[in-house]
Amino acid sequence: MSVNAHIEISETDQLLELVNHAATILQDQPDYAAQQSAKVAEGKSAEVLAALVNVVPVYITSLAATELESVCNSLIHLVGMQPAADSAALLQKISAAVASSKVPGLAEPRLKILANLYNSLEQRNKLRYQIYVDILGHASNAGLLDALKGQIADVEKWLGDWGCDIAQKRNLYRLISQAYKKANQSSRSAEFLAKLMATYNGAAAAELEQVKADALALVATVLRSPEMYDVSHLLNLDGVKHLKGEKGFELLELYCKSDLETFQKWLAANAATVKQLELDEQELLRKVRLMALTSLCARSSSLDFAGIAKAIQIPEDDVESWIIDVIRADLVEAKLDELNARVVVSRSTHTAFRMEQWQDLQRKLQAWQGNLSEVQTALDNVQTQIRRQALAPGR
Repeated sequence: MSVNAHIEISETDQLLELVNHAATILQDQPDYAAQQSAKVAEGKSAEVLAALVNVVPVYITSLAATELESVCNSLIHLVGMQPAADSAALLQKISAAVASSKVPGLAEPRLKILANLYNSLEQRNKLRYQIYVDILGHASNAGLLDALKGQIADVEKWLGDWGCDIAQKRNLYRLISQAYKKANQSSRSAEFLAKLMATYNGAAAAELEQVKADALALVATVLRSPEMYDVSHLLNLDGVKHLKGEKGFELLELYCKSDLETFQKWLAANAATVKQLELDEQELLRKVRLMALTSLCARSSSLDFAGIAKAIQIPEDDVESWIIDVIRADLVEAKLDELNARVVVSRSTHTAFRMEQWQDLQRKLQAWQGNLSEVQTALDNVQTQIRRQALAPGR
């Protein structure tokens, strides 16, 4: 027997239909239909709905996908028609039952049910927060996280709509980060772990101490990610700064400086830390070489292959492949001049600005300022000559 929430029947008739349907499943409760129908007749709809909500776990184990969706959506519809004070706890209970069930299969229908429950609530309903947490948990456990890709982009706005406090924001950022980690999407996991850590900017030392594990996890995640290169902005997070004096912070700071020789020496002396953070030494060196190459390209618009090979300690024959890799990583825009064994750079992403880079920028700005002054002087001379010619006798 299927139940449709959209057919034109009264609330009472819909409720009785759900009661009779539940009775067909609850074989061990022969008096269920009579008892609950009597309560409906007495006007005790809230009690009947509470009893039906308790049947949701049985629905999940007993019904096929289409019927499960239909019954649960009808129940959500009827519960939602109750006063908010009565409906909130029941809707949360439905959500928890659907999201936490360990019954294999029906993952997508259950996600649809949760989405329907979420969408049945007003945009600013605070209950949406908990329902979304259940949606996220179910999607992560069922391997359906990609189905939420478009939604997760709106999380920042939703947190405002739901009126969430700082504890709720931190909880959701952490859950999203963990979900992406489980899905082996390290860069997205790091993105939300960084959002979590940003909420601790300005926090007291005691509070920062409590999230040191999160800060260290962020460092490890960004260094482990094959897609994340310039992560110098993380050094501005108070939670990461609080790691100063520890090996994890040293590693991140050295990585951001992209000094290959110094980085190699640190790795050789700190193999235990690399292992503890579950990092691959060769992958780390690959990333640092790419960042060192990026820094080279930032300092000059034209580089010869021999200079690149020496700077990042690779055979000259491998330079072309490294240039292709740094372009593919979107760190540099450049063209290979194979005939002259050179690279012509049109754009480069800076890593952390060091003193020599600020000095280089200052020299360039001073040169541009000097050029502009010369142009202005030349223009002034031309205007003076024009005025003199205009005032000359006989003109």
